[in-house]
Amino acid sequence: MRKFLSMSFAVLAVAIIVGVTAGAAKADTVTFSTAANIGGAGFGNTFNIGGATGVNLSFNGIVGSTVTTPSNTSLGDIVVSCAAGGTACVPQSIIAGTTFVIRITQTAPTPGTGNITATLSGTIGGSTSSGTGITFTVTSVTIGAEAYTVLNNPLALVPASTNGGATSIQAAVTTTTIPEPTTMLLLGTGLIGVAGAFRRRFKDRL
Repeated sequence: MRKFLSMSFAVLAVAIIVGVTAGAAKADTVTFSTAANIGGAGFGNTFNIGGATGVNLSFNGIVGSTVTTPSNTSLGDIVVSCAAGGTACVPQSIIAGTTFVIRITQTAPTPGTGNITATLSGTIGGSTSSGTGITFTVTSVTIGAEAYTVLNNPLALVPASTNGGATSIQAAVTTTTIPEPTTMLLLGTGLIGVAGAFRRRFKDRL
């Protein structure tokens, strides 16, 4: 009986080890798109500061990007531009706490949506910036088994004259550990074996 009990625990241990190993090595092909809502202007809309001679903040999202997890990828660019064109616009102050929401829409392997949220602050213009930043308050979101996690927090905005005014937001995409069906079968077999051994031991004592 002791031998059978030892074997049952061994099966259980193997099931757990196989489960952890299979989960850690799991990789998925993930397809997703992104859009953003800046300052409550609505997803896909431009947020203006200072009117026709001021500054626009917009977002260049990702459309149908496919990556294999684990992978680092862009969630899109927040772009600073002068409302009147060029790069000569007067710096504008961003009201502290201005909201910035990135919506991630995943189409594969599991369809779903999730939001990563942040606030904006500082002064930004055509050629200068001061104290500007994106501070993420929700840095990670999980859709199905996939987790999207922002890599740089906080992140400074660049003025319109630098890199086309684009600040890239980078994130890690990973697949969370989910036991495989075979692992669950091994685990169940181990548990059944342990239960049977204890039941026989109990009967022997009667």
